[in-house]
Amino acid sequence: MTDELNDLNKAKEKGKPEKKKPEKKAKDGKKGKKSSNNKYPVPYLLEVVMTVSKAIVVFVGIIVALISILGGSSPIWIMIRTAVAVISVGVLLWIGTSIAAKGIIEAETERVKREQEEADKAASTMELEA
Repeated sequence: MTDELNDLNKAKEKGKPEKKKPEKKAKDGKKGKKSSNNKYPVPYLLEVVMTVSKAIVVFVGIIVALISILGGSSPIWIMIRTAVAVISVGVLLWIGTSIAAKGIIEAETERVKREQEEADKAASTMELEA
C-alpha cells in the first residue's frame, strides 16, 4: 500500500498522473482469474452440427424471402412465408440436432468412462506390483 502511495506521489511530482491498468474480471466475477469450470468442453462434432443447422435455417429464410420478393408477393405474404419456412425448418433441424447431441454426448460419456476405468486399472496394477 505504501509503495502505491509513493508511486502516486512521484507521479504527481513529475506532473503526470500514473495510469493504472484495470484488472480484468473473469466471467464468474472474480478479479484476475480465468474461469476453468469447463472440464469437459463440447465436442467439435456437436459444435459443427449446431452451426450447420443454424446456417441452414438462416439460408432457407433468405432464399424464401428472395423468391417471394422476385415473385411479386405483397410484404405481408413475404413475412408469412418466410416465418413459416424458418419455423418449420428450424423445428425439424432442432429435433435432428437434439438426437445428434444425445448420441454424441453418450459416446463422449462412454469414452470418458472407459478412460477412467483404464486409469483405475493401471493404478491398481501398479499397487499390486509394489
